[in-house]
Amino acid sequence: MRGGYIFAGAVRGSLTPDVIDGPDRARQSRRTGPEPIVAADREEPIMSTPSLTLRRLLALDAVGTGANGLAYTAASGPLGRFLGVDPGLLLALGLGLALYAGGVGLLATRSRPPVLAVNAVVDINAVWAALSLVALAAWLEPSAAGAVYITVQALVVAAFAVAQYVALRGGRAGVPVRA
Repeated sequence: MRGGYIFAGAVRGSLTPDVIDGPDRARQSRRTGPEPIVAADREEPIMSTPSLTLRRLLALDAVGTGANGLAYTAASGPLGRFLGVDPGLLLALGLGLALYAGGVGLLATRSRPPVLAVNAVVDINAVWAALSLVALAAWLEPSAAGAVYITVQALVVAAFAVAQYVALRGGRAGVPVRA
């Protein structure tokens, strides 16, 4: 049954599990709830709603972004000197990052984050990563530590974008998701 779906669990209150699976299996099913729908040719569950993984990725993104935003805002002078980046730029970026982190954190608290909003987070993360590398190559003149930091943070943000994109699509990149 290639491409078909199997419902491996039981619906509470139905007689079907008692008849098909026997009373012991039916009692276990009632205690643990229905098992997930599984594709006949796959072993992992098919996600019909955004996964817990997506929400965790959003939360981790919000925490990391918020920490950077607060650090850039609170210590823009010392960080600017260490990284070789204008403190005024760090202060502005810090304020923006703190606001953005709040929005991403709010999405992470939703049991079903809106697809359109998650797509916006993915897009913003991808653009941030790309612009960080462009800024490094085109107009910033950071210290050696600053060049390493900018490159690493761009790669981390790009990794978040990819992971969030994949998680939004239930682990299958390239599968379209409706808004």
